[in-house]
Amino acid sequence: MRYLFLLIFISNYCCSQELSIKGIINDNNGDVISFATIQLMYENKLVGYSTSNEEGFFEIEYLNQDFSKLTLKIAHIAYETKIINVENENIKITLNDKTNDLEEVVIQSKIGVAKIKGDTLSYNLKALTTGNEEKLADVLKKLPGIEINDDGKIMSQGKIIDNLMVNGKKMFGDNHKIATENINAEMLEGIDLLSNFENFAAIKEIEGSNKTALNINIKEEYLGKITGNIDLFGGIENRYQANSNLFKFNEKYNVSAIVNSNNTGYQPLSMKDYFSLNKSVRQEMRNNDVSTNSLTLNDIPKFLLSDNNVNSKSNDFIALDFAYHSSKNISINGFSIFSRLKTKEFSATDKRFFNNSTSTTISEFFSSKNELLFNQTKLNFDYKINKNNLINYTVLFDPTAVNTLNKFENDAGGSQNEIDEILDKINFKFGHQLSFISKIDKNKLLSFNFFQEFNKNRNNIDLNANYSLFNLGNNLSQGITEKNNDYGFYSKLTVKKNAHLYKLMVGYVFENSNFSSQNTIASNHINFGTNYFTTDASIQKNEGKFNYKAKTEFRNYYLNFNDETTRNNFLLPTFQVKYNLSQTHHLLANYSKVIEYYTSSNLNNDHYFDGFRNYYLNSSVHYSTPIEQEVYALNYFKFDLYNGIVIMLNSSYTAFGNRLSNNSTNAIDYIEIENINTHNQYAWNNILSYEHRITKIKNKFKISLNYIKSNFINQINSIENTQETELIGIKSSLISIFKNEFFNYEIGLNYNQQNNSLSLQKIENKVVQINPFISFNGKINSKISYFIDNSYEKFSAENETTNFYNLSFKLNYKNKKIRYWIEANNVLNLENAQIIKFISRNNYTSTEIVDRLAGYIGFGIGFNIK
Repeated sequence: MRYLFLLIFISNYCCSQELSIKGIINDNNGDVISFATIQLMYENKLVGYSTSNEEGFFEIEYLNQDFSKLTLKIAHIAYETKIINVENENIKITLNDKTNDLEEVVIQSKIGVAKIKGDTLSYNLKALTTGNEEKLADVLKKLPGIEINDDGKIMSQGKIIDNLMVNGKKMFGDNHKIATENINAEMLEGIDLLSNFENFAAIKEIEGSNKTALNINIKEEYLGKITGNIDLFGGIENRYQANSNLFKFNEKYNVSAIVNSNNTGYQPLSMKDYFSLNKSVRQEMRNNDVSTNSLTLNDIPKFLLSDNNVNSKSNDFIALDFAYHSSKNISINGFSIFSRLKTKEFSATDKRFFNNSTSTTISEFFSSKNELLFNQTKLNFDYKINKNNLINYTVLFDPTAVNTLNKFENDAGGSQNEIDEILDKINFKFGHQLSFISKIDKNKLLSFNFFQEFNKNRNNIDLNANYSLFNLGNNLSQGITEKNNDYGFYSKLTVKKNAHLYKLMVGYVFENSNFSSQNTIASNHINFGTNYFTTDASIQKNEGKFNYKAKTEFRNYYLNFNDETTRNNFLLPTFQVKYNLSQTHHLLANYSKVIEYYTSSNLNNDHYFDGFRNYYLNSSVHYSTPIEQEVYALNYFKFDLYNGIVIMLNSSYTAFGNRLSNNSTNAIDYIEIENINTHNQYAWNNILSYEHRITKIKNKFKISLNYIKSNFINQINSIENTQETELIGIKSSLISIFKNEFFNYEIGLNYNQQNNSLSLQKIENKVVQINPFISFNGKINSKISYFIDNSYEKFSAENETTNFYNLSFKLNYKNKKIRYWIEANNVLNLENAQIIKFISRNNYTSTEIVDRLAGYIGFGIGFNIK
């Protein structure tokens, strides 16, 4: 009998009509609430579940039930949980702000430094700034948990943020420095840090996100009109700088134009921004977490690494950016950057070359003229077909030209040698990707990605010397061309069930690398294909206090090297666990294994050179041998909103099962180099930072400790040599946060130490840089402000020591439309000063006395546009 009742119940249940409840969720101000969780209960049993989208809308399907027994439970981290009876199928719900959640409204000395709503951390700029800040960068440096690193990148929790936005619209891509050093501080209404950032609700609802974004809110008075500055500066010794930053921020679009021309040493782009030219378009694919190859074809020009350790520098720069949101369904953003950088360098060097148990020391004088011309253009298009379907298209275009003239004079081999090197490089990169993301069910997401990218790098070298180079002649020329043509597709299915994500991905990638060289020695031509099929499966949990992820990727490689072919299979696991003590307090650990293959240039089958000193022999690297890496990482982060305390620890250990290295032989006036494989190498990177807002003395204390240790193996005359490097860095500062604008200061100490050892020669070296500094800033009245910077640098390496004192100041007079200023930079070194640099390579060490860019003093005038 009971089975009969059960059959009748099942029959009635299956035949019941399926209905849906729809609704909108708002707060007390009438603003929609996104990503609230809604549970449909029937007699206190869960019968339906949904979340509100970015418009606050939700829909729950259910079988026909008695309305009198249906209730909705609505929860959101930023609002009071609410339970209501269902009276009809269209419901409007209002949630009240939480009043007893300590993380919701944070009080510190009567003024909160920040507050959290959902995934958004909003900074209280009035509590954190002093009023003396000029640019966005000055404000960001005052925010707890936010850093601007030496390359101008914005960092949060020790990682570079994924997106910089202005009023919700992306700006200048990864080139943070352009925005942070040009947006005026007086334009800022607020700054929000968004964790789990994703602007397509379907992805957010099912997969969530591990991306971060920093959103800059502009004051209403600056919206809808052209704003910015035009500045002109002139100084002694023909020093100059002209800068214009113009913006128009609107509800539907943002437009920015930055123009700068100077010979003061200022670089509108950071080194990280130049490195990003090598960024793969695969990193732009939407809703795709496949690992991509980090090897790049382009060599970074050495003079870009010189910073201000040059004799002279000039830069011409133009950057245009736009973001257009025509509707809720269409958004377009893009930028184009043009830059021409010219430098001159001078140095005197003592180099020590190693050859097993012996060494050779030479003295060398170096001078160089360099010019870099490059463009970076990116366009991104989003089209939301509807709330469940998105099409995304991205195109990248990055041409670069480098011209370098190097002159060397040395006493190698007991002779007075003179060498001219002329390097002419042209790099061209074009890439595009198309992504389609579809929410095919309330808990299923399907993604398709297609990409193609092409690189062509041409490198011409002309060598002229008063002796026979490589014993082949006094005048040598060589042309090298490298090409990469990659394309492929990925498809991924994500299913969300019981707070877990199940993912399955399949794809196929074609990677074709080509290297050719033509010179008076020989000619090379290498074709190398690394095509592979890939599939991975993963399970992860992103909700609650304990999160985890486990993924295994399978790759089947088909390798094609000239006329040879082979296949390789790999299993690549990834594990991650995270424990959330609160929204701003977590501990995370992860492990991953990755593999990569060399490019064709590492597999040369004949001789070539890349300068007058380096002569490459046939490579001993086998094309089917991959680079293997295992990465272990640990991250701890705590942000105490009550006391303004931030603690962050990042530690990562990379073990190389195989890595490219070389075997070198010192041939007196040049070095013979053979590419080889090596094993058992590692790199260990650590950073610990602590920040404390001390309200009693109105100061903020910051300290960061860095420790890097690496062990790399090479060979000298076929005998193994281990190079160990230790880098120790300490940065500490005490920053005043006085609310009176007349006087504020920052005082601190930077300490850097580099220890190097070479096992074969049993040689150890230590380089120390000590840099105490103190700066003052303030406003004398509403129109006059001042900035004074003092720093002292001491460099010590072996038996060499140099000292460098930098005094800089700036005095501003500003009214509504015009600004005048007197500026002195490094005023005690109006002639080129010199510093010491120490370099340790696998087959030589060098101690260099290098020219540093001279200081300047001058007068400027600026015009405010508002």
